[in-house]
Amino acid sequence: MRKKSSFIHFVFLAIVIASLFVSCKQKNTDYKIDAIIPKKITIYEDKFVDNQGRQVILNGINVINKLKDEGYLVSKDSTLYTKLRNWGFNSIRFGVFWDRLEPEPGVYNEKYLQDIDKHIQWAAKNDIFVVLDMHQDLYSTLYANGAPLWATINEGKPHRMGDIWSDAYLLSEAVQTSFDNFWANTLASDGVGLQDHYANMWQHIAKRYANNPTVIGYDLMNEPFSGSDALQAIPTLLEAYGKMLFDTTGKELSRKELELIWSSVDDRTKALQNLSSEKNFAAVIDALFPLNRDFETQKLQPFYQKVSDAIREVDTSSILFLEHSYLSNMGIRSSIARTTLVDGTHDSLLAYAPHGYDLVTDTKNAADASPIR
Repeated sequence: MRKKSSFIHFVFLAIVIASLFVSCKQKNTDYKIDAIIPKKITIYEDKFVDNQGRQVILNGINVINKLKDEGYLVSKDSTLYTKLRNWGFNSIRFGVFWDRLEPEPGVYNEKYLQDIDKHIQWAAKNDIFVVLDMHQDLYSTLYANGAPLWATINEGKPHRMGDIWSDAYLLSEAVQTSFDNFWANTLASDGVGLQDHYANMWQHIAKRYANNPTVIGYDLMNEPFSGSDALQAIPTLLEAYGKMLFDTTGKELSRKELELIWSSVDDRTKALQNLSSEKNFAAVIDALFPLNRDFETQKLQPFYQKVSDAIREVDTSSILFLEHSYLSNMGIRSSIARTTLVDGTHDSLLAYAPHGYDLVTDTKNAADASPIR
């Protein structure tokens, strides 16, 4: 009987110890999981690092709604962010729009900012970091999305679309002129320059999120386009393509024949097969480098500096994401450099944010994108 009683006490004691062990292990696991998750992102040397100094690989995705009628917002609850976390994303590039942020010159939409606040909070609850992306396509809400109507100075020029929506960058005088006036800092109706309005808007945003650890930083403009200067790109591209074709095949095409090839989506896609080698592709794309360099160094870089100066007055710890020009999307080398701080030293909290698209993007042949190109 004593043996049986001793055995029962032994089993009971073993169960208690095991329960304590599991409980401690669970608490320890929770602690470890909490310690693993980064709480803040910054830059050290050439790496993204967290609050413990560990390098972080950002596994992100765009979260954006380009529809004005839907308030430029992707969802009305946190469901999306729970899904993104479960799918393994730890960051998003969240699209915001000048059109709704500043509906009138110098007037900021607090309701829109509060909606953005909600999305940032939902992201935070799911351990997802946010990069705010000031988005535009074809410059303005008048043509696609981006700038408000009051900031769209097109001088009455005609708007022309192509077979692909993005063709309008090179076809629409209205889009090109709107960009020209932006780069020239043309005065809006209130007497303040368009770029100055843009920089002031970014400062307003940065002041709001300067101390929010979920907001990593600010992507200053999506795919900046050079405006009417880009008109030189087509003849330069055609000439380089014609020369490459003659050098590699001995076939000589007239300017008219080259124009017909590149004006048709189907013919253009076939022509791209001739660019499916590094040598041939570089022979054509590199011809556009001087044009791209001039825009980036003479217009885009000063614009980035202006916006950087405005942001750094109120936020010295967030990361500024600098994109190259729209033309660099196809692989043209970029000339974007670091912005500087007020004392003239280089800003260390910068990230280069390149975009890369093959020339079949947005066509029915998008699945045939070339890894070489």
